[in-house]
Amino acid sequence: MGHHLSQLSRTGSAPPLDADIYDSRAALRETIKRKDIKEYQTSGHSVALVIYIDGVFHPPKMIAAWGQRILDNEGPKQRWSEIWVYDAVYDHVIASWPRT
Repeated sequence: MGHHLSQLSRTGSAPPLDADIYDSRAALRETIKRKDIKEYQTSGHSVALVIYIDGVFHPPKMIAAWGQRILDNEGPKQRWSEIWVYDAVYDHVIASWPRT
């Protein structure tokens, strides 16, 4: 849903969504994968990823255990030095994964 709304606001059109219930776990996995394929100018430095839940594009109140489980699974596969999931609506970090 967030990706759909973002594309709609950027381009003025987006393909119709499938009739489905919003799955915040799938959205988190998709967000990590989508960010991982982008190129960032880092000058060789490691990069932390902060996933920002704003209550508009992504609903707040993700269950912390869900977020943590996803980061524990996805984090080691990705290039990030850290991944944080931040709920701006409730002003707290839901989950974090630091590379150790």
